[in-house]
Amino acid sequence: MNQGLEPVFGAAELEQIIAVAQRRFRGNMSLSLTSLERYVEGFRINLRLDWTGPTGHVPRLTWRATDAQSTSYGCLGCGGTGAGQPLGADRSVGADYAHTWRMTCSFDRAIPDDAREVLLSCVVNLSRPASGQQPGMDHPWERSAEDWEIGSFTVQIDHRQGSSS
Repeated sequence: MNQGLEPVFGAAELEQIIAVAQRRFRGNMSLSLTSLERYVEGFRINLRLDWTGPTGHVPRLTWRATDAQSTSYGCLGCGGTGAGQPLGADRSVGADYAHTWRMTCSFDRAIPDDAREVLLSCVVNLSRPASGQQPGMDHPWERSAEDWEIGSFTVQIDHRQGSSS
């Protein structure tokens, strides 16, 4: 396995793509888990996060993943992109925007052949650059005061399926 922050999951290592198509809601936020990609050395999930609120926030996701055999999978990180659109004519600071982010999160170990399902749960925190700072990795970030537990997703693993494209 690659010893970097994230394993390099290449097309040659792809074992299976599982369509999930599950959505969970919490307040003005929804999280859709679209698919799970199984690789030789780990797995990835693809998702969409939607919420309404003021501009300037970046979602920080914390994932827990386990299977029925109590195997724990560590999330190596999530990456993605997103933007917001004004909900009306008001474009002032603090006005509500409809935000959509698409993200991919990688996990540190392969799903074993005897696992029949993986349970994933997510906590979302909306962070923003500290007061007076521009967005960037070299600046401090302020976490919002509340973490939102969105809910759990159960992904059925069918080991009889091969890769799909």
